Amino acid sequence: MDKLLKFNTWPEQPFFNCDSLNIESLSDLTISIERSLHKILAMKIDAIVGIPRSGLLAANILALRLNIPVLTLDEFEKMGRDLALFDQRVSRGAKKNSIHKILVMDDSINSGEKMRQVMKSLAHHMDRFDIKFSAIYSTAEMAQKLDLVFKIVPQPRVFEWNFFHHMFASDFLYDLDGVLCVDGAGEDDEDLAPYINHIANVRPKYIPTQTLGAIVTSRLEKHRAVTEEWLFKNNIKYKILIMCNLDSASERRRLALHGKFKAYAYLKYGGRLFIESELWQAKEIAKISSKPVFCTENMSFIK
Repeated sequence: MDKLLKFNTWPEQPFFNCDSLNIESLSDLTISIERSLHKILAMKIDAIVGIPRSGLLAANILALRLNIPVLTLDEFEKMGRDLALFDQRVSRGAKKNSIHKILVMDDSINSGEKMRQVMKSLAHHMDRFDIKFSAIYSTAEMAQKLDLVFKIVPQPRVFEWNFFHHMFASDFLYDLDGVLCVDGAGEDDEDLAPYINHIANVRPKYIPTQTLGAIVTSRLEKHRAVTEEWLFKNNIKYKILIMCNLDSASERRRLALHGKFKAYAYLKYGGRLFIESELWQAKEIAKISSKPVFCTENMSFIK
């Protein structure tokens, strides 16, 4: 592959951390919930309180599975002061005081500081409700601090719902079209005005709040300026932008470089995860690199 890709200008720096991560997807989260439903049933929980923000994600999934009410922390705090109002909100037709056992849920627990704050804020409700505390993911050590943990996942770890907002983003490689922006214009017209207008004004799809490691795109190098301007305009920060240094899209197609090009960048610079928009490319990148790829086309890991 080195001979095939000698055409490209490859920056010498930076190189990214290649250490493995424990990565959990939304599908993994749902499976972890499904496998623990029997534990919740045994606890006879009447309502679930989700800790904002991602704790509400897990709380809603679980509440839907069990067909029981779900509340935010603020709702529980306000309504917990008036049991009649509480029952009216969460259990129409139920008798007063029918809501008694509450499960407070977060998606994960790390240091435990956030959960300790929640426990402290709800302490004055303990005489009126039987409150249990849980998280979907925990380290083995922190699991001892909770009433229920769905899955032990040690650090370092990252979840699908924060790929663009976690400090590990600086060690990830990201596709551009279909990931950071909406995929659209066809490759056949890459030298024509409509294509240039498209990449200059395309709508963003994900806006990261962390600096990304590398953006690796099959866009041609001659479109670097307009691509960098779009990234700047949308406040997308990154360490390096790697583009395909060929004269034309037809040449790139002739060499069948899409997945190979990205896999080469993944191998050359390292990184903990590649996020790709197209399934066939994700499979090719994973096969060539023997490293994990997350595909946004079907929201799944390719290993």
